[in-house]
Amino acid sequence: MKEEDFLLKTMKFRSMLKSPTVYPHLPTVLDAIVEEKPPIKEVRIVDKTGLHPTMVARYVKLIRKNAIMQIRFNLAMVGLGTLIALIDSSAKDIPKKHWLASVTLTWRGALLSYKYPLTLGPEFILSDLRDHLIWSHAFPYKIDAFVKISNYVDRDRREVYDAPRALKKAFELKPVRNAVRLKKRDKPKDLFDLFLLALLEANPHLNYKEMSRKLKEKLRMRFPYRRVRTHLLHLLKYDVITGFAFRSILESPICTALLLQFDNNKNFTDFLNHIVLYPYLTTMFIDDQKLMVFLPLFIKIKNLATTLQLIRELGDAEIDDMFTFSIENRVATYTLPFRNYDPISKSWAENPADIDRWLREIGYIAV
Repeated sequence: MKEEDFLLKTMKFRSMLKSPTVYPHLPTVLDAIVEEKPPIKEVRIVDKTGLHPTMVARYVKLIRKNAIMQIRFNLAMVGLGTLIALIDSSAKDIPKKHWLASVTLTWRGALLSYKYPLTLGPEFILSDLRDHLIWSHAFPYKIDAFVKISNYVDRDRREVYDAPRALKKAFELKPVRNAVRLKKRDKPKDLFDLFLLALLEANPHLNYKEMSRKLKEKLRMRFPYRRVRTHLLHLLKYDVITGFAFRSILESPICTALLLQFDNNKNFTDFLNHIVLYPYLTTMFIDDQKLMVFLPLFIKIKNLATTLQLIRELGDAEIDDMFTFSIENRVATYTLPFRNYDPISKSWAENPADIDRWLREIGYIAV
């Protein structure tokens, strides 16, 4: 997304949040959706908010049109971690592209994000990066922000909290149970769960009918409504998908990604339980063994120094490194690498499996 497009969408959305007369119930509906599981069902939002069904329908339509949404999901619960690597700009090609999650250009080089199987570790990817590698770290856990937007909007003053004020507020709030769950599994329940997860990662707005149609279009598969529902229930039952998050409130298209180090488990845990509530965070990557966190924050440059100081003070954290880039510099993004899951051995593999052949053999390829 271009910077100007991002700014237009976030400025419009933040303006809507600040309007108590035109959109009086918008924060309430957004808070309800954060705890929802896909697909969004208006009847559940009616039950949570007490608003009239017609009013809820209007707000859901408004949110679908104007909000930048994503699903909150736990990669470790399908057996994947995240490898973040910085390589120098002289590299002519990027290896192991079938495991790539994103490529971002920075003044220091290309910042690569890979998924890797927790059972195999990241070494098979790192071995191909050695000649150009500047820095890397493997994070077993990815946790998405759990933000109740109403906590950060002052509608009397018609303002959304800036980054420093919002950070103080996040550390004043009571931690939300299960917002940070460092749990993992060796593999997903099955390949079809991965198909659905990748689909919702790309488009969180889909309903059952749309999921069924999209899967048939992309994978040439017979995938009826009832089967979509069955596999989505797998993802919810095993805490793979945990809800929704909104990126529309982010303060800036400029990302400042911090590498944080903690000296004890108590400070580490306390920090995670509060920073996950922060509205200018989308996703963080966690190494619970080395007490390290990779923290991408989308805040204005003018608020950066104050925010960094607060992170040191409130979180008792050391900032080991920092990367700055615009979302416009993210030149490639990829969804979950489901083709690297071998449905025969029921495990992740270093190289892509012949999924199409397997699907034909079991009669799933649509003719």
